[in-house]
Amino acid sequence: MKLTVNDKTVNIFEGAVARDAVRRYMSMCGRNMHTDIDNDVEVCDRYGHEIGLDAPLKDGLYIEVKQLKNEER
Repeated sequence: MKLTVNDKTVNIFEGAVARDAVRRYMSMCGRNMHTDIDNDVEVCDRYGHEIGLDAPLKDGLYIEVKQLKNEER
């Protein structure tokens, strides 16, 4: 299935959750894969509402990944 993460199209497997999309997005962008996704990123829907990393994804969905700074944790 295809979804959009931070304005980039990401192809991901059916049944994926937000955590899987974050990993795929970070890999595509060459970002640090040693980031503790559970504690260092926030995932929001297209309306800015935070969604959990275990949230199921659907084809065509838009999500935004924000990397938190140490002081925001």
